[in-house]
Amino acid sequence: MHSNQAEQEALNKKFLQLLQSFDEANVQLAFTIAQGYPKQPTSQSLHYQHYLKTYLELYQCFCNKNVKYLQPKHVVRLNQMEVLKSRRKELTVIPASVGFLAHVMGLDMARNRIAYLPATIGQMKNLRTINLRNNQLTTLPPEFGQLQQLEELRLYNNQLTQLPHTIGKLQHLKECWLYGNQLKDLPQCIVQLKKLTGMNLGGNRFTYFPSVITQLKQLEKLSFYGNQLTEVSEDIGQLSRLNYLDLGNNQLTSLPSGFGRLSQLKILSLYGNHFTTLPIAIPQLSQLEDLNLSRNQLSNG
Repeated sequence: MHSNQAEQEALNKKFLQLLQSFDEANVQLAFTIAQGYPKQPTSQSLHYQHYLKTYLELYQCFCNKNVKYLQPKHVVRLNQMEVLKSRRKELTVIPASVGFLAHVMGLDMARNRIAYLPATIGQMKNLRTINLRNNQLTTLPPEFGQLQQLEELRLYNNQLTQLPHTIGKLQHLKECWLYGNQLKDLPQCIVQLKKLTGMNLGGNRFTYFPSVITQLKQLEKLSFYGNQLTEVSEDIGQLSRLNYLDLGNNQLTSLPSGFGRLSQLKILSLYGNHFTTLPIAIPQLSQLEDLNLSRNQLSNG
């Protein structure tokens, strides 16, 4: 009995190795194993047919939706793909089976109608980039925090109202684009994003400047345009590496004195606010090259 179980486990392992191969002949052997077993697995065996159906589902989503019968060459193509791309196809869901393609380094499903992400996305631990812009996402699953190799995240033009508290685990994240959502606040855990250099939070619903941002010491580019900010945190001066800052189209009337400590700031956009005089911190910005104060109420005096 014990021997049979060990043999079955070895066969299961061999099946998966063959199925995930880049060699079509090996994948064909996996097909042969699946065909030789009943559709209902025993307590020790894998559901081999289920894995083949999984690959068919993935191939239809990312390669050719018209394929009805899976062939070894289809599996090999999926196994060799480093980036899964499926744009402008009116998709409403990402197959839960996507987690099976753990080798993939990029996921690009921009401009669809996706409303949620499967928890299995957390299994894609090699992902470096995610582009899900222009969808209908309202939230992210907690499992999102398992994507600890992620470097670039593009989720702009969705309907996100909050970020998961696991997002702080994305410790390799460098760029985070979240403009055009419905965010009002940020979780405290983002202070753990020690490598973050670029963040775009424009076009959301912030009424105050989240002080947690001032602890992101590596930030070089920050956009907060098109919110409802009435003031900026005094601690913004702690962002000593910041060279680009867009605070346009808010409701600002002044800048804090700490603003003058942004010693590397080169580009500053303050258009579309309620300034009546030049903020006294501006002349202190020794590296400033480009200042946009259009559409304010500045007096000539």
